[in-house]
Amino acid sequence: MFKKVILINPLAFHPFDQTKLANKYRRGCAPLHLLHIAGPLLKANYDVAIIDQISTPDWRNTLIAHLKDAPVCIGISAITGVQISNALIISKIVKEHSQTPVVWGGTHSTCLPEQTVDHKDIDIVVIGEGEETFLELVKALDQNTPLSMINGICYKNKNGIQRTSSRKLTDLNQQLPPPYYLLNDKYAWELKLLTSKGCPSACRFCYNSRSNGGQWQALSATATLNIIEKLIKDYQHTTESIRFVDINFFADIKRAKKIAEGMIKLNLPWFANGRADTFLTADNTFLETLEKSRLHELMLGVESGSQKMLNFIKKDINLADVIAVNKRLSRHHFKVTYNFMIGFPTETFQDIKDTLSLITTLLKDNPNTRIAINIFTPYPNTDLFDIAIANGFKPPDKLEDWAQYTFKTLSGRPWIDPSRKQLIEMIFFCLTYIDKECIAKPFSSRLLAQLYRPIAKFRINNLYTGFPIEIAIAKHFGSSVNLHPQKIVKANFIPR
Repeated sequence: MFKKVILINPLAFHPFDQTKLANKYRRGCAPLHLLHIAGPLLKANYDVAIIDQISTPDWRNTLIAHLKDAPVCIGISAITGVQISNALIISKIVKEHSQTPVVWGGTHSTCLPEQTVDHKDIDIVVIGEGEETFLELVKALDQNTPLSMINGICYKNKNGIQRTSSRKLTDLNQQLPPPYYLLNDKYAWELKLLTSKGCPSACRFCYNSRSNGGQWQALSATATLNIIEKLIKDYQHTTESIRFVDINFFADIKRAKKIAEGMIKLNLPWFANGRADTFLTADNTFLETLEKSRLHELMLGVESGSQKMLNFIKKDINLADVIAVNKRLSRHHFKVTYNFMIGFPTETFQDIKDTLSLITTLLKDNPNTRIAINIFTPYPNTDLFDIAIANGFKPPDKLEDWAQYTFKTLSGRPWIDPSRKQLIEMIFFCLTYIDKECIAKPFSSRLLAQLYRPIAKFRINNLYTGFPIEIAIAKHFGSSVNLHPQKIVKANFIPR
């Protein structure tokens, strides 16, 4: 009988209405990271069970039932924010019902392994990539061999917290195809694929620049297409689209073009991330190939409309290039989503105004443009994290306190004074209503949203924060101000 390993994906939001939220996020949210961990375990003849809180309302009883089989360990992945709180609840349940070791992985654990493993309900942390490390760890726990021989982990013993040597990036060409069959029919399928690792850019807000040292490696175009064709063949009855989750799918244009050419015959919509400047020099044939291949949405990080802030965060692009790229892409039919952030250290009122001005230009020049904005959040192990501390930021000193740390709030950022905080809050509130496709709380009817829209436009056009009655109404009805609005379509506002 094969020994069992349980892998768990905690909710990344508050579980106040799990059924409603699960229905919203279930589509396209297959836990790809856990599938990559599961592949090597299955090949080594371990019995792997995946519990995804999003698609498993009865996850608690499911977990307790699995614990009766005395699994080798429990693997839990968590990113910084709310997911930590849910992961800790899971860890506590494991400890209350078994002696099974609890292993954490993910970006937060990688950035702060010692603080993470110091929690009483966590035994081991996997640092960085987990495919090889977790397999070696499971074998060591199964065979009761020393953990000190495993690179890339942090663990507790009688001598305190121990950290082993770092592990090099694994070769993507040795990666096994994700075993989607472990998820049964729980998802409306959007096949997620990781075909490259790292990023050659050095943006100061991204942990990849330190974690991977600017390294980028990728599967060949041929290997990528072979994997896609096999997965489509295996899951033909459920596959509706392909989403490449690579940080920078277009880092190698020649490779990306070959993959796009192969996607033409597969005839499925697909999604990918990249950098805006990549498309400045790309030839027209490449862009035409992207359209023929049914590229549905291209997601590009711009971050700010202020050249001063772009230089500060080392984005290594300029505003004129972003505008030029957007005009080039406007000749094609795929959507282009530009990601922005507000609330950087040293950012001024004028910088925010410049960002809104650029957003206006992008929306005006390209009818297929979408805009997504977040609050800048200084994540551990990044250059801007250190700069934030120098500007008065006090990072949590306990794992559980990181659960309140999110890009949806403005708290804990001392460099944002009250007047600018009020401005940012108003911008996010109004941007939600400017989108004609949006139905936002508390004005949950389209009629009320339409009635408020002219007021929202006026506030944005004039950056006016006086008499914020609507925000008071939102809070009265128990709705927090939405600091992560839906993507904005044809917003038609002009900051002055």
